[in-house]
Amino acid sequence: MYRYVRVKSERDRQDWLMTRQNMYLGAGVITDDDLMEGVYEDPVKVHYAFDGFRPPVSKSGPMTANAGRAIPFKWGLADPSGKEVTTLSAVAGHTFDAAGATTTLTYDAGGHQFVLTAKTPKSWAGTTRTFTLKFNDQSVHTQVVKF
Repeated sequence: MYRYVRVKSERDRQDWLMTRQNMYLGAGVITDDDLMEGVYEDPVKVHYAFDGFRPPVSKSGPMTANAGRAIPFKWGLADPSGKEVTTLSAVAGHTFDAAGATTTLTYDAGGHQFVLTAKTPKSWAGTTRTFTLKFNDQSVHTQVVKF
């Protein structure tokens, strides 16, 4: 989705760039249209409202878990209009900072939440790992886990 803004001078372009920057929008491209007027092409980025990790994962600070057990990472997302996001494609990636965990991602419609179940290896006992969750809006959320 693109929004087109006509700018007729370099000053208008600078004003628009400043406005964009203050609104935290994505990068754009300056082009010329058929009328030889400047046109600012600004891709509209979607930014999700992430409601934080839900129990049993800690909302703040590190959590403690048993190595060799599964951890259910749960969270909800909303689009800028407040509508619930339910598509798995909103999740761009997820990983721990060490190899060994296996994961399954689902959407629980009844609980209005995503559920990523991470089966951790027993070899992680006595270690601290960081789980990283990335969304397709480029946001990143982490959780430290002490085993």
